[in-house]
Amino acid sequence: GHALQREDEVRHQRDDGRLAAIVFIDHDRQQRVSFVNEGVAAQHRKRLVADAAPRLPQGMDEPAWLAIRPNLAHVGEAADWWQVVTGPIAPPKFDDETRAFLALASEKLAGLTWNVQSWRELTGVLKEASGRKGKELFQPLRQALTGRDHGPEMAVLLPLSGRDEALARLDAAPR
Repeated sequence: GHALQREDEVRHQRDDGRLAAIVFIDHDRQQRVSFVNEGVAAQHRKRLVADAAPRLPQGMDEPAWLAIRPNLAHVGEAADWWQVVTGPIAPPKFDDETRAFLALASEKLAGLTWNVQSWRELTGVLKEASGRKGKELFQPLRQALTGRDHGPEMAVLLPLSGRDEALARLDAAPR
């Protein structure tokens, strides 16, 4: 554990109570170090994208690669997920109750301003309007929008497909 001794000093103690480390924090320097770390991370991301670029499907850009990469066992799987983004997809058949929920989702999404928060806003208004939560809320949306049960974070995946495609997929949910 650690106990805050002063605002700028943190002591780390081992389980046996002996002092393991003392870290003094210079808040101005910490801010500069944070900025440098962000720069290093950005360079690392660019290198990862550049290394993968020759093996990525045509049209897949950096945001798309960064969105799907955590779900890949190898770069070759990127094409499958790019197909999910660009379509067409094959969603499962839905019962009437789920189709009604997806129609409500389409209606609510059409009324939202499209932005990076659209997934969070959509699920928030649907939770309130439908009373659904958890898997009952998220699973039909994921299935209708991606044709899959699992995958990349919907908040980063949804913007890649775009508003019009998302609305078309919700409206086309099969019986």
